[in-house]
Amino acid sequence: MKTRLLFSLLIAFNSSLAGALTLSLPIQCQLGEECFIQKFVDMAPGDTYEDFRCQHMTSDKHKGTDFRLKDFTELDRNIPVLAAADGVVAALRDGEPDINVNDNPNYDPSKGCGNAVILRHEKKWTSWYCHLKQGSIAVENGQKILAGDVLGYVGLSGNTEFPHLHFQIEQNKTPVDPFTLSGMESGCGKDQKSTLWSKEAQTKLAATINETTAILNYGISGDEITDAKKARSGGYALQTLRRDADALILWVDIMGTEDKDSLDIEIIYPDNSLKIMRHEFTKNQAQYFLTQGARRMAPEWIKGNYRVTLTYRRGGKSIFTKKFDFDVQ
Repeated sequence: MKTRLLFSLLIAFNSSLAGALTLSLPIQCQLGEECFIQKFVDMAPGDTYEDFRCQHMTSDKHKGTDFRLKDFTELDRNIPVLAAADGVVAALRDGEPDINVNDNPNYDPSKGCGNAVILRHEKKWTSWYCHLKQGSIAVENGQKILAGDVLGYVGLSGNTEFPHLHFQIEQNKTPVDPFTLSGMESGCGKDQKSTLWSKEAQTKLAATINETTAILNYGISGDEITDAKKARSGGYALQTLRRDADALILWVDIMGTEDKDSLDIEIIYPDNSLKIMRHEFTKNQAQYFLTQGARRMAPEWIKGNYRVTLTYRRGGKSIFTKKFDFDVQ
């Protein structure tokens, strides 16, 4: 009986979404290169979770769309957060530190949105912009805002483990999935013809929606890597290896891995010899930090340029490749 009542309420809610907003992108970055969608709205009823595509890129009761940056070093670039539609500033908060929530002993759960701006729009719509950079908010309460106005910068404030913008749309205080114009937890697999996104935004979002697995960052190290956080903070950005380094360790930070996916790693040495490694993934994960490599067996590594090709496979088929090189001196 409760399930039927919930279903009836969701149908009523979806049919009441009249006068919908038209949204532009709320972040100024190149999707798929500089920023990525880490999470969508949770569309699965109950304690399970699925995004609108019936895939796993969300978490239980997640109310918005998360646009993430590659790593912690990107905070210094001051990536603008933009108003997605005309409106008025209904509320804001600043002063929360940019720190991984796991490292913040003073975290206050009542401020999970971190530094934030909430815009009020027509027909009881509101848009939320959470986890902004401390001191970056560029608007005031009651200020009239136009779509595209800068509200602040992407940050690491509040309940977050990585730099991102949590973008949330509500009507009558109920979260709505902007990709399907459906209420949260109303079921996945909905037609995207009712999207809130403008045509320009849809074009920019298309590739990210179709493929949410991505290599966020990568690098090399001459020592064993035990701290993913250090790599994500620029600690292993080395692109030159010493000839007497104890090891040649490649690290890769990947978003959106799925069970039975694999990553092929091909390294061509300066003498054109070839080393091939493969890593197979055993479960769905929002983010996965991978290290692969070898200890030095010879007196020294071969001097010169090393070329690396990363090939990510799903169902045995390549879905993307990434190439880079580094030097041994």
